[in-house]
Amino acid sequence: HGALKTKLSDLHQEQQLLKLLGEWRTDAAQAQDYLPRLETLLKSVRELAIPSQFFRALAVRTEAQSEIETLVIKGKYGIDYLEEQKQLDHLLTVGDVVQASRIIINCSDTTWKDQLKARFQERGPRVMSEQVRKFVNATDPDLAGAEAAISNYRSNLLEVLPTEQLEMLCARWENYVKEYSEYFYYSRCVADQQNRTTLNTFLEKVHNDGPRAQLVKARIDYLDWLVQPRDWNVEARVVVNYHSGNIANNPDVTTYLGTPELALTSSKVEDLESGTEITGLSGQIPNLRPDEEAKIIVSFLVEYGVFGTYQNNLGQYVCQEKLCDHAEVGATRLSLTGGDPDAAKNVVELTVKPVIDAGIPLVRLDPAGAPPELDDEELLK
Repeated sequence: HGALKTKLSDLHQEQQLLKLLGEWRTDAAQAQDYLPRLETLLKSVRELAIPSQFFRALAVRTEAQSEIETLVIKGKYGIDYLEEQKQLDHLLTVGDVVQASRIIINCSDTTWKDQLKARFQERGPRVMSEQVRKFVNATDPDLAGAEAAISNYRSNLLEVLPTEQLEMLCARWENYVKEYSEYFYYSRCVADQQNRTTLNTFLEKVHNDGPRAQLVKARIDYLDWLVQPRDWNVEARVVVNYHSGNIANNPDVTTYLGTPELALTSSKVEDLESGTEITGLSGQIPNLRPDEEAKIIVSFLVEYGVFGTYQNNLGQYVCQEKLCDHAEVGATRLSLTGGDPDAAKNVVELTVKPVIDAGIPLVRLDPAGAPPELDDEELLK
């Protein structure tokens, strides 16, 4: 019941406001040749207190104010002036503030000129700000267009805006475009941290200045470091486990570590006991870039005396070091087969580990964060 009473009270109050506005509009239409009455009505409409929830009343107040303002201007400056004002308003509506300023500059009537200038100063700065925002906030931001527009404002609006106000506005917009440009190009760097062109474009846009510039430079140094040739240490470990009922038939094992182009090391263990670890299979692959691939060959030859020789090539493992992470091929279990029935139970466990001794810390770019906002309302009042 209380809510219904409140709703009915609000409805009644809005109806009263709408009725009053209607009476003022009628009064203005009847008094259109009497300027003092029109100015009084205009002041009343502007100062009428309307709660924000009364949307219809607010819309009607806007219409009434526009109608009475037109009558006041017509009474002060004549009907011909209204055409000049209409053209000025149209240009401001479409965002062409420079062309709108030329109407004022070219106006020969001093009274008209002052009125047009006052109208421009009331609406122009907000339109200029909206144009800057449009360039920057587009799906594909036109930052160069925003910079050109600001430069155009500074050069062409000196006769229609106070110098201090114009400079204050342009400086604020230039700083906003600068901040947005840094955010925009840095966001691209974050999304494509491997692309040197993207990173260098960012440095160019920020003129190699600022904390983010230092981080991007460090990232470029890191990418350069990644492709510098260096020497790689490679190590292989072989453990041979087997079962044989013939003590005299422990195998001899010869192992080999290398690349297709380079023999690194080899080792032979005679009369191998089960579980023996073959060490010393290590060497260095020289002058290899981290983004290149090195095929590492590990092979071994198992000799079982009177029962024959069995050779097994463990194949090629690819060492692909990226971003200073240590690649490792884990333990590989491989069964051998041959003339000795017990040899079928043999198992070889193999580990190949390429490592690099020297390194540079991985540099990743921080998130770009949120785009900057343009808060220039206090300058547009």
